[in-house]
Amino acid sequence: MWKQWKGKKPLPEVIDSCLHENCAMDQITRCCVIGLLCVQLDPKRRLGMELVLEMLHSNIDLPTPSFPGFFQEYEYARPPDSHSHIEIEPVKYERPEDTRTSRLEPSFFQEYSLEDLMIVNSPETEEAYYALHGVSGSSAHFTAPSGRYLFTRSWVPLVSPPRALICMIHSFGDDTSWTMQFTSIFLASQGFACFAADLPGHGRSPGRRAFVPKVNLVLADLKDFFQSLRSRPENQGLKSFLFGESMGGALCLLMLLSMPADAWAGAVLVAPLCKISNRIKPPRPVQMALRFVSMFAPTLPVISYADLVEKSVKVPEKRVLAMSNPMRYNGKTRVGTMLKLLRISDELGSRLHEVSIPFLVLHGSADEVLDPADSMALYEEARSEDKTIKIYDGMLHSLLFGEPDKNVAMVRRNILNWLNERCPNQHEIHIERM
Repeated sequence: MWKQWKGKKPLPEVIDSCLHENCAMDQITRCCVIGLLCVQLDPKRRLGMELVLEMLHSNIDLPTPSFPGFFQEYEYARPPDSHSHIEIEPVKYERPEDTRTSRLEPSFFQEYSLEDLMIVNSPETEEAYYALHGVSGSSAHFTAPSGRYLFTRSWVPLVSPPRALICMIHSFGDDTSWTMQFTSIFLASQGFACFAADLPGHGRSPGRRAFVPKVNLVLADLKDFFQSLRSRPENQGLKSFLFGESMGGALCLLMLLSMPADAWAGAVLVAPLCKISNRIKPPRPVQMALRFVSMFAPTLPVISYADLVEKSVKVPEKRVLAMSNPMRYNGKTRVGTMLKLLRISDELGSRLHEVSIPFLVLHGSADEVLDPADSMALYEEARSEDKTIKIYDGMLHSLLFGEPDKNVAMVRRNILNWLNERCPNQHEIHIERM
């Protein structure tokens, strides 16, 4: 390739040969070769990158750059009608004006509700389903002091005052309105007030689909949201717990490490991303290639999300149900997102010994997405005196949805028992419906 460039062929023809459908290169290698050629042509990367973007645009699903030669991380911004202070507003089921979506997802912000999950013998409306479980559910837009905003949901007990607050963070590619609701409704039916927000680029929160912006901004907005809930008069004096699945577990750990030890009463971590073992982590040359590609195309999709669903959900019918989520990202995991997950895992892997609050960590022994050995490392290295780990034999990544119902019920019981021990209530309710 270098010989072709050095005088034998013009640069455009060399790049065109890289993009040829019969070229024996994967997408990442092609981008690296093209990028190196362009940097050699123009060290400032403007002319070269413009050429790359023009030629890649019809072959790879890339966004239009904000100015010639560069891709900027899209930082989610508040909609035009938002205010500058924290508030909870009634949500309108519509696409925010400043939200960007993939060209592959024209109906991304269509309205949907819990009954779309095709629950057997369920009531006709979402409200009736909530009422059946003794839960009141609502949704809202949260506007943070930064001006950014998140779509949020809440599930609270209908009859008695809440026993504690559970602040939940969903996994990558997921959102708060689909399968995650089953867990939230179950915990709310047991007397816990549950709250969650769609992460930027997920669900109904604005941002490029499935692209994780700067992690510190995400954490700042989640902290503001959770703090606004904890400071409400009706929630004063209640214990607060964090709950995170997969990538949400990593964000929980980062939040815990950035706050005083007594800020939270504990955390429930379900198959958390707390450290990526060498068995699963991409080889170092691949990581270097990804870093190079992210310099000019951080939103480039490279890994199929469908593969994650296949590896996470054991029951075929539930796999179809998870894939039918209208808010699901249909594309591949983006380069920038993957690199951020790797950086998060590297940071957490070196700081597991700093975790000091009570926690429960749960993981399936057959998890192919995240290694259960990493959860064991968290359990062994954390200096918490109150820590519990559950490794479920033969279970996959999606413990609270993707397993057979009896397995899901067992995981739920373990979580409920752990919470009951830390917030005893003489009026405990024991309702278990799938």
